[in-house]
Amino acid sequence: MAQLRRLPPGTLPPVVLKFDASSLPVCLITLKGQGLNETQLHDLGQYDVRNQIASVPGASIPPPFGGKYRQIQVYVDPTKLEANQLSPMDVVRTVNNANAILPSGDVKLGPTDFNIYTNSQFPTWMRSTAFR
Repeated sequence: MAQLRRLPPGTLPPVVLKFDASSLPVCLITLKGQGLNETQLHDLGQYDVRNQIASVPGASIPPPFGGKYRQIQVYVDPTKLEANQLSPMDVVRTVNNANAILPSGDVKLGPTDFNIYTNSQFPTWMRSTAFR
Protein backbone atom coordinates (compact mmCIF):
# COMPACT_ATOMS: atom_id res chain seq x y z
CA MET A 1 0.00 0.00 0.00
CA ALA A 2 2.92 2.33 0.68
CA GLN A 3 4.03 2.16 -2.98
CA LEU A 4 0.51 2.61 -4.41
CA ARG A 5 0.86 6.39 -4.76
CA ARG A 6 3.97 5.90 -6.95
CA LEU A 7 2.11 3.65 -9.39
CA PRO A 8 0.17 4.98 -12.40
CA PRO A 9 -3.21 6.60 -11.69
CA GLY A 10 -6.08 4.13 -11.57
CA THR A 11 -3.96 1.27 -10.17
CA LEU A 12 -6.05 -0.80 -7.78
CA PRO A 13 -4.81 -1.56 -4.27
CA PRO A 14 -3.48 -5.08 -3.60
CA VAL A 15 -5.87 -7.84 -2.61
CA VAL A 16 -4.93 -10.67 -0.27
CA LEU A 17 -6.68 -13.93 -1.10
CA LYS A 18 -6.67 -17.33 0.56
CA PHE A 19 -4.93 -19.82 -1.71
CA ASP A 20 -5.00 -23.58 -1.62
CA ALA A 21 -4.95 -26.41 -4.13
CA SER A 22 -8.74 -26.45 -4.39
CA SER A 23 -8.74 -22.92 -5.86
CA LEU A 24 -6.83 -24.03 -8.98
CA PRO A 25 -8.95 -24.75 -12.05
CA VAL A 26 -9.22 -28.38 -13.02
CA CYS A 27 -10.53 -27.57 -16.46
CA LEU A 28 -10.28 -24.49 -18.66
CA ILE A 29 -12.69 -24.19 -21.57
CA THR A 30 -11.86 -22.01 -24.55
CA LEU A 31 -14.50 -21.22 -27.17
CA LYS A 32 -13.75 -20.65 -30.82
CA GLY A 33 -16.32 -20.38 -33.55
CA GLN A 34 -16.04 -19.88 -37.26
CA GLY A 35 -18.64 -17.41 -38.40
CA LEU A 36 -19.49 -16.29 -34.83
CA ASN A 37 -18.64 -12.83 -33.55
CA GLU A 38 -17.42 -12.01 -30.03
CA THR A 39 -20.93 -11.32 -28.73
CA GLN A 40 -22.29 -14.63 -30.03
CA LEU A 41 -19.33 -16.52 -28.49
CA HIS A 42 -19.85 -14.75 -25.16
CA ASP A 43 -23.56 -15.66 -25.19
CA LEU A 44 -22.73 -19.27 -26.11
CA GLY A 45 -20.34 -19.52 -23.15
CA GLN A 46 -22.64 -17.72 -20.72
CA TYR A 47 -25.95 -19.40 -21.54
CA ASP A 48 -25.16 -22.77 -23.13
CA VAL A 49 -21.76 -24.10 -22.03
CA ARG A 50 -21.90 -22.65 -18.51
CA ASN A 51 -25.40 -24.05 -17.87
CA GLN A 52 -24.34 -27.52 -19.01
CA ILE A 53 -21.32 -27.55 -16.68
CA ALA A 54 -23.36 -26.16 -13.76
CA SER A 55 -25.25 -29.45 -13.54
CA VAL A 56 -22.03 -31.25 -12.49
CA PRO A 57 -22.13 -31.79 -8.70
CA GLY A 58 -19.48 -29.73 -6.87
CA ALA A 59 -18.55 -27.65 -9.93
CA SER A 60 -17.74 -23.99 -9.40
CA ILE A 61 -18.52 -22.09 -12.57
CA PRO A 62 -17.15 -18.55 -12.96
CA PRO A 63 -18.66 -16.25 -15.59
CA PRO A 64 -16.96 -16.21 -19.00
CA PHE A 65 -13.96 -13.96 -19.47
CA GLY A 66 -13.62 -11.98 -22.68
CA GLY A 67 -15.92 -11.38 -25.58
CA LYS A 68 -18.43 -8.58 -25.86
CA TYR A 69 -21.56 -8.15 -23.78
CA ARG A 70 -24.85 -7.73 -25.56
CA GLN A 71 -26.10 -4.15 -25.41
CA ILE A 72 -29.31 -2.35 -26.22
CA GLN A 73 -29.18 1.25 -27.38
CA VAL A 74 -32.38 3.28 -27.32
CA TYR A 75 -32.50 6.73 -28.87
CA VAL A 76 -35.24 8.99 -27.56
CA ASP A 77 -36.64 12.29 -28.77
CA PRO A 78 -36.58 14.71 -25.80
CA THR A 79 -39.49 16.75 -27.16
CA LYS A 80 -41.69 13.65 -27.51
CA LEU A 81 -40.75 12.57 -23.98
CA GLU A 82 -41.67 15.98 -22.63
CA ALA A 83 -44.93 16.03 -24.61
CA ASN A 84 -45.92 12.70 -23.01
CA GLN A 85 -44.65 13.78 -19.57
CA LEU A 86 -42.03 11.01 -19.48
CA SER A 87 -38.42 10.97 -18.33
CA PRO A 88 -35.50 8.95 -19.73
CA MET A 89 -35.76 6.74 -16.61
CA ASP A 90 -39.34 5.83 -17.63
CA VAL A 91 -37.94 4.48 -20.91
CA VAL A 92 -35.21 2.56 -19.05
CA ARG A 93 -37.77 1.02 -16.68
CA THR A 94 -40.03 0.04 -19.58
CA VAL A 95 -37.21 -1.67 -21.46
CA ASN A 96 -36.03 -3.48 -18.31
CA ASN A 97 -39.54 -4.65 -17.40
CA ALA A 98 -40.36 -5.82 -20.92
CA ASN A 99 -37.05 -7.55 -21.55
CA ALA A 100 -36.73 -9.92 -18.58
CA ILE A 101 -35.64 -13.54 -18.65
CA LEU A 102 -37.00 -15.14 -15.50
CA PRO A 103 -37.19 -18.71 -14.25
CA SER A 104 -40.69 -20.03 -14.80
CA GLY A 105 -40.23 -23.25 -12.92
CA ASP A 106 -37.98 -26.24 -12.59
CA VAL A 107 -37.78 -29.88 -13.61
CA LYS A 108 -36.07 -32.63 -11.66
CA LEU A 109 -34.36 -35.26 -13.80
CA GLY A 110 -32.72 -37.86 -11.61
CA PRO A 111 -30.55 -36.18 -8.98
CA THR A 112 -30.34 -32.90 -10.93
CA ASP A 113 -32.78 -30.00 -10.62
CA PHE A 114 -32.91 -27.73 -13.73
CA ASN A 115 -34.41 -24.22 -13.90
CA ILE A 116 -36.71 -23.61 -16.86
CA TYR A 117 -36.54 -20.10 -18.31
CA THR A 118 -39.07 -18.25 -20.42
CA ASN A 119 -37.74 -15.82 -22.95
CA SER A 120 -39.78 -12.65 -22.84
CA GLN A 121 -37.40 -10.52 -24.88
CA PHE A 122 -38.63 -8.40 -27.76
CA PRO A 123 -38.93 -10.35 -31.01
CA THR A 124 -36.45 -9.35 -33.74
CA TRP A 125 -39.05 -7.51 -35.84
CA MET A 126 -40.07 -5.38 -32.86
CA ARG A 127 -36.58 -4.35 -31.69
CA SER A 128 -36.16 -1.64 -34.28
CA THR A 129 -39.71 -0.26 -33.98
CA ALA A 130 -40.47 -0.60 -30.26
CA PHE A 131 -40.02 3.06 -29.30
CA ARG A 132 -40.67 4.93 -32.54
